[in-house]
Amino acid sequence: MSLIDIKEIEKDARLEIAKEIQGKAKTALVRKLRDLEASKQIVRNIESQIEDLKASIADGSFTG
Repeated sequence: MSLIDIKEIEKDARLEIAKEIQGKAKTALVRKLRDLEASKQIVRNIESQIEDLKASIADGSFTG
């Protein structure tokens, strides 16, 4: 009789691999969510600049 339970070792190995994949997937998702938030901030900034530009055109302070 073997002192090592190969089925238990294999189960643990598969679990470890699954955890590694899950960790990589989470990291990738976090990265893309950060990219998305940064992109949204860029859009908000551009929208603000457009509003400022329209205001300067309307009040006559726009110089081109």
